[in-house]
Amino acid sequence: MLFLTSLLAFAVGPVIILIPYAINMVVPLPRATLDWGWIAWTLGFSLYVMHHINQQHWGFVSLYKRKNGETDARERRVDQVYFLTALWAPYLAMITAPWSDPGHAGTGISLASEFVFDACHVIFVAATVAYVYHQIQLWRRGGTLNGPKLLYMATIAPLYYLTFAIDARFAAFWVFITATGHCAQYHGVVWAYGEKRYAQAPETEKRGLPHLIFSNAWLYIVLGVVFALVTLQGPGAFRVQHEIGAWLQSSVFANVFGFLDPDKGNWLGIQLVAAMISGVRLHHFYVDSKIWKVSKNKSLAKNLNVAS
Repeated sequence: MLFLTSLLAFAVGPVIILIPYAINMVVPLPRATLDWGWIAWTLGFSLYVMHHINQQHWGFVSLYKRKNGETDARERRVDQVYFLTALWAPYLAMITAPWSDPGHAGTGISLASEFVFDACHVIFVAATVAYVYHQIQLWRRGGTLNGPKLLYMATIAPLYYLTFAIDARFAAFWVFITATGHCAQYHGVVWAYGEKRYAQAPETEKRGLPHLIFSNAWLYIVLGVVFALVTLQGPGAFRVQHEIGAWLQSSVFANVFGFLDPDKGNWLGIQLVAAMISGVRLHHFYVDSKIWKVSKNKSLAKNLNVAS
């Protein structure tokens, strides 16, 4: 059931993008509104990407808490509120920063964005000061500080702030900076789990593709690169989008959406292919949110060396 449900990830984007076009077939809409589906999709997708990455970071904080025996519910809530605030505030600062939309400078939209941008800086600094003060007070009361957890948080939070909220030249590389760390973390967890679960399994279980993959790091890397190329996550994706977009315009849109000119039809085709390709990531995000539940899976906790 999980697999079948996850396949809907490939349809979500195209459906959202096509909604304005479908409505336009019944009730004529202003031409500019035809892109509203694409705008909604790209905004929603980018926010979900950040949600996924931020949840993974919180997952690592939770692992450090479990490994070091932290069980206090109040401390968990304090950690969660601070950490997610420290991750989301810089990102919201970036998308409302003056450099993000210079075309609206001096307008009401610009003034509102500047207010949010400034507020995000204040929120980040205030939350960080409050959290540091809380840790100092905890230490003064004789509490034990979780060094690995605090070191991890002290690495990620400033990195986010510097990347997203300080300068457009840093923000231009936010995808590379955040995605590199995210992927390295994720593959580290997958490899650690797979190696212990399959490569170090009892002799009677050392068979099949999982054992072969997790017994050879180079094979794991090669298969990862091949998967990225096959699913159009790497070089050549843009060319494929253009080719399929042109085919969709001439074979489908010219007949179904007669109100589109060729250029607009090609652009719609590119959007649909891009959204479908993004389904690979959405599929990963959805499945990932379901399978890595250490508290609910004793076998997973054992293979990740986390006390359950």
